[in-house]
Amino acid sequence: MRSNLPTLTGAFVRPIGGAALALALVLPFAALADPWTSGAVIPGAALVDITPDGFDALVALLPALIPASIVIPDQHIGPQSLDFFVGDVRGGLDVTNINVNVAIQSAQIVPQTGFLAFDAATLVGVGTPSSQIGVHGWAEIRACLPFVGCTPYGSLINTTCPIYVEPAAVDLGADIALEVKDDQLVPYLDASLTGPIDWSLTDVNIRGDCLVGDIMSIADDLGIDIEGLLLDALRPQLDSAIQGLGGTITTTIEDAFDQATIEQDVALGTSNMHVAIHPDAVTIVPEGVRLSLAGSFGSVTAPCVAEYGHFDSLETPGEDPAIGSAEADIPSPHHVGVFIDDDLLNQALFAVYNGGALCFELGEDSGLPINTALLGILSPQLGDLFPTSQPLTIKTRPAEVPTASPVGNHDLNIAVDKLGVDFIGLLDYRNATILAADLHVDAGVDVTLDQTAGSLAIDVPLTGEDLHATIRLNEFAPGEDEAIAGAFGGLFDSVVGPLLGGVLDNLSFALPAIAAGTTNIGLNSLEWAASGSSQDMFGAYANVGPVSYAGGCDGSGGGCQTGCGTGEVPVRAVLLPLALVAALARRRRSS
Repeated sequence: MRSNLPTLTGAFVRPIGGAALALALVLPFAALADPWTSGAVIPGAALVDITPDGFDALVALLPALIPASIVIPDQHIGPQSLDFFVGDVRGGLDVTNINVNVAIQSAQIVPQTGFLAFDAATLVGVGTPSSQIGVHGWAEIRACLPFVGCTPYGSLINTTCPIYVEPAAVDLGADIALEVKDDQLVPYLDASLTGPIDWSLTDVNIRGDCLVGDIMSIADDLGIDIEGLLLDALRPQLDSAIQGLGGTITTTIEDAFDQATIEQDVALGTSNMHVAIHPDAVTIVPEGVRLSLAGSFGSVTAPCVAEYGHFDSLETPGEDPAIGSAEADIPSPHHVGVFIDDDLLNQALFAVYNGGALCFELGEDSGLPINTALLGILSPQLGDLFPTSQPLTIKTRPAEVPTASPVGNHDLNIAVDKLGVDFIGLLDYRNATILAADLHVDAGVDVTLDQTAGSLAIDVPLTGEDLHATIRLNEFAPGEDEAIAGAFGGLFDSVVGPLLGGVLDNLSFALPAIAAGTTNIGLNSLEWAASGSSQDMFGAYANVGPVSYAGGCDGSGGGCQTGCGTGEVPVRAVLLPLALVAALARRRRSS
């Protein structure tokens, strides 16, 4: 779980909404005095890390995001004059078809203490041998007499020559600040440059074929520095193009983090669960950048669970993993680390439970083979009560809140205790509870990356072996409690299991991707591991690179305001590991 302990702040981060943003090392978290009620905001409920290797992968996007050619308006230089005792020589230049070519040779974004340092080595050229600049140079001699003025005497040169400026090395440098802001509907991560991009261009080498030497020679005689004039004329335009690169860099960083924002409602039968995941702090240290996310899952208490008196979800104390670190069995290096506190998932399970999603009443109108023949599978003695098949009602009584843990045989391990199941049938012309049992379910959910589909494939390997029953009421088959309890697994495998095929198969959750020119960048590897000092965080370690899928979000920087994918799969993944629940999901009636 997370606490509200203050942390250090750096030069480029500030307190947001009363919670201080972390700068240096993550401090240990203490347990909060109050438990997590439904809808309570859990600070630091999820963490997103980008390592230095991750920033190297992010910077690799920049060449695809920068236009290969930037058109600059025509330039007019001069006229300038060189006076002598009876006249002057006047000349000028008109420059057209100016295309600036910026090519990034190498770049890096290096996390520092409190900011990101951006450096890039680029080649900047003007025109190319195949698309040259048009330079019209002219010079004339004028005779100048006192009280009369100047009269043109003759033209020294008047010609247009194609030239180009060889690519010159330009080094770029800037510092990038990251800050969580709350001046919109939901908090968001803002990336900005702390100042203009520093750059220098000191050497201009002009090449061309048409009388360029003559133009240069005459310009030198006139004292006109053509290289300097071109540099001075192009510098504002070059600066504008280079400063525009800053927006590309900051937007790319924001998009990389922004997919973590979620604000949506998810249907829980006749109720709804509200899901909110927003940034609440950012930390920048040499080991990487960590975006902390506050999260909440909330629902209104359903009448069918109110009697059990559960008002909050499970909380566990623990410390966050160090920024940029990974568990020993995770291949190194990784680009992105995502850590979800079990407090958040347990609050999600509580919201599902609290909203009545585990309350079902099934009968012959459910579309499932629910009849007294099921009792015969559990006990021949119970089956003998109904020589002919009769309608049967199965009613669930979820007495305990499901809990989740990252420790176990699966990526997500879910335990459900005391899931009551009552079998109600018509006996002696009245409805009677024939059998009642409490089920304990140890369910697992495994998540794998499907690079082709661009999704997370969700596997729920649930069998009768994961189901353990305790008989709560058995008046009609005395002495058979142990045998009936042992038969629940067989009932699941023979009746419920086959019905799960259409519900559990092909579960997936669409992944976001960032468009970079003609390439999409997204996840291309994913590993899961229990993380944190207490192994209480669900850790996902991923690498990013070119992918073939376009993604479930638009990549516009707006986050997943309506969720990536359908929004139904995460809840189904929580519900379906429960015995009978998936089978009931096709058609259900809340008790």
